[in-house]
Amino acid sequence: MPVMEKEDNMHYNITPGLLKEIAGSHTNDKIVNELVKYLPEVIQKYQINNDLRLANFLAQIAHESDHFRTLQEYASGNAYEGRRDLGNVKKGDGHRFKGRGVIQITGRANYERYGRELGLDLVNNPDMALEPRVSLLIAAKYWEDNNLNELADKGNTKQITRKINGGYNGLKSRLELVARARQAINESKVSLLKAVEKPVVTPVPATPEPTPVPVFNEPIQPQPVVPPQVDEASEFVQDQLHDED
Repeated sequence: MPVMEKEDNMHYNITPGLLKEIAGSHTNDKIVNELVKYLPEVIQKYQINNDLRLANFLAQIAHESDHFRTLQEYASGNAYEGRRDLGNVKKGDGHRFKGRGVIQITGRANYERYGRELGLDLVNNPDMALEPRVSLLIAAKYWEDNNLNELADKGNTKQITRKINGGYNGLKSRLELVARARQAINESKVSLLKAVEKPVVTPVPATPEPTPVPVFNEPIQPQPVVPPQVDEASEFVQDQLHDED
């Protein structure tokens, strides 16, 4: 099992390129660009603040939004009509409260709950859940309410999926997205650190040309043997697919 990572207080470099790399396929540029504007604010507010938490959060919303292609369920929502477990007790609730946002909030009960918790009238204005900032706030609040940071710290993508999906639909895809997200986040941090640590070159005053000295051949130093790389992403997916709950 993955070891819990310590909280990382560095600022993540969240860019459109990062989300596209995680998605691994064609994305909706308008959606990606809008999400990038609000992600830093949201992940800070809800303490999605280390690599495992961020990778799992971004992977799950990537899956639920069809790789950042849509913020609205493709189906009509009529299949949810009369679903009392979702709070759909009035005629037309199925369509009215269909899946919206990066986490596909569904059902009158959820629109009522998260509207109340965020101070928004989502019941009378369900399309507010399509707004990128509101969409992210709903997803992050759901994340907090279900203690998904704790599961992410344990590397338990399988149980995060159950909490979001109600089952394990698309688990293999979600695991692959987490693996890509971890790699992309790590690479973006390395790039950011290199940019921050770029040395400042101080001009050196000119010095007299030194007197030439004899040059002797240096002995050849043995080169280190580099072990073959292991595909960590593939191992991560296979480990979780075969893990017990």
